[in-house]
Amino acid sequence: MPLRLRSSLGTATPFGRRAIVLAGLLTVVASACGPGDAPSRTAPDPPFVDGGAGEERRGVILVLIDTLRADHLGLYGSRAGLTPNLDALGESSYVFDRAVAPSSWTRPSVASLLTSRYPTAVGVLDKDDLLRESELLLPEVLRQYGGFRTFAVSTNGNTSEAYGFGQGYDHFVSPHLLRSYPGGFPIYVGEGVTAKAIELLDQLGPSDSFFLFVHYLDPHDPYLPHPGLLDQPEPPGRFDGSRPSLEEMARQRGRATETDRERIRHLYAGEVKYCDLWVGALLDALSARGLDEDTLLIVTSDHGEGLWDHRRRDHGNDLYEETVWVPLIIRLPGMRSGDGRRISQPVSLVDVAPTVLATVGLEAPVTFQGADLGPLLDGLTRPPAYDFIYTEMNHRGRSFESIRRGEMKLIRDRRPRAERPATWEIFDLASDARERADLREKRPREAAPLQDALRRWSRALTLSAPGRRQVGLAQLDRQTLDSLRALGYVGADATGAANRKTRDVEAARPAGSPAEDRAAESYLSRIDFPPQAPSRVDGRQPVPAGVHPTSTVVLRRKLDHERWFLRGSVASPYGRGPWKVIVLVDGDARLSASISTPGEYLLDGPLPPFTAAGLVRLDVGCEPTTPPEVASEPTAPCLALSSIGLL
Repeated sequence: MPLRLRSSLGTATPFGRRAIVLAGLLTVVASACGPGDAPSRTAPDPPFVDGGAGEERRGVILVLIDTLRADHLGLYGSRAGLTPNLDALGESSYVFDRAVAPSSWTRPSVASLLTSRYPTAVGVLDKDDLLRESELLLPEVLRQYGGFRTFAVSTNGNTSEAYGFGQGYDHFVSPHLLRSYPGGFPIYVGEGVTAKAIELLDQLGPSDSFFLFVHYLDPHDPYLPHPGLLDQPEPPGRFDGSRPSLEEMARQRGRATETDRERIRHLYAGEVKYCDLWVGALLDALSARGLDEDTLLIVTSDHGEGLWDHRRRDHGNDLYEETVWVPLIIRLPGMRSGDGRRISQPVSLVDVAPTVLATVGLEAPVTFQGADLGPLLDGLTRPPAYDFIYTEMNHRGRSFESIRRGEMKLIRDRRPRAERPATWEIFDLASDARERADLREKRPREAAPLQDALRRWSRALTLSAPGRRQVGLAQLDRQTLDSLRALGYVGADATGAANRKTRDVEAARPAGSPAEDRAAESYLSRIDFPPQAPSRVDGRQPVPAGVHPTSTVVLRRKLDHERWFLRGSVASPYGRGPWKVIVLVDGDARLSASISTPGEYLLDGPLPPFTAAGLVRLDVGCEPTTPPEVASEPTAPCLALSSIGLL
């Protein structure tokens, strides 16, 4: 039985107050920088350091403002006065001038934010994709390894429990206050979000460490009017911000006038200002309760909004700056007005989760692909590999990926169309911030290195991609389905009922399709079984990280399963590499592969002939090939598994 091994390497390098765990893509991307630019490699720490809850309270609040363009904040150059509270927060915070969302629509972007993995790597790209239970989310790490109480205020159906986003929370709740246009589906508004967040904070004990994720929805369409909130009156366009009106505007395309568009931009601006008002109320509540002194506060967005900068009003259509450039504001505990600093180096939202863990004293899981932003906060620089910022999207039949280094940005269309035959675009954001002048023909020497880097990223992410799980509309609860209808992800007619196309999809997609059943049976995560103790597993089962010298898992098998696979990381502080990974399939033959450097790997091989029992047993273990320097030094665990299963 031949064994195939594919590996991408990881690094742990100390910088300033924190240690950065560079997992997965670092080596692949560093090679695009040229030899000698990659950081030196040392053996990584264990995948987790249990900081314990302790006596001292540690608080983390992550505020996500859906669909918020960075250029609508005064912090980022707007003169419209829409965000006085966020602008004031910036005076006591680190403000990242160029934070880039991993995608241009909500579900993949938030999945990447909370898992520190890019959309392809986390398996969340299209509108039916959901987070697998095998993924390790930021709240799970904080709760399990830091003793944090974890809360979420959920407002967007794309990040609901139905799509796997409730993992790791003690309380995953939605606000009570909803509003809508007459006859439309209601949406959650900022006033209710703030009230629910304060209600959760008031449940804390005096020494409770906590994580609170607060998702504001207001800038997302439909755009509700807020009369008198803006200084200028509402323009007299023919279309309002309701769902039917926006859909009619889209159908008219070129017949919409500039006055029509100005009215929509005005309504969007009003939603931004309204949301800032209630974020300010949340900040005041934190101060009144003394939580601003010992709480890490992060404010960001999942993506922006087109507003016709490149022909489209909404988002999830492309990867231009108006949809991927987002605010990122980080206030460390104890920072006060006047302590704020600007960070000019471009960063990705996949870096947020590692930064949170480093700040509260926990190590990032080896599966994380982002890195702690601590060095930048300390005035240092990060390794050259992090000069590259990657983002991607699959949505509504469109598929793009992009990479930037410094001010040069390249976009690749993965599905070219007749009306858009160009596959590549390249822009110099320093001189062309609005991305009007494609330079691929004028400056080919600058395009080539970015093209090469993008190919490397795409290839590395594809190798690390899991099997994707999907959920059909018929499997969603009514609250989630109505939320998606309200936000335009599921069609609805003027009365708010599902349109004919949507009803047909719901009727044609039965719950538990064979593909979904197969994925459910094939994926397990963070396996940790006692030595010599077989464990019968018929589905997915989250368990702690780490593998003992001999661990056994029994998987249900179907006739169409032809191969087994094992994905994870070598991350042992014990002994020296290389390490030997050992897999026995039904106890038949001993298969092994040596891994010389710590990091992520993917092993797979053929299955033996199918048996009537319909089961296959995998015995998994690893051992260092170099003995420990001290005889009593332990040699296990040395594996961290992210998934194991059948294909």
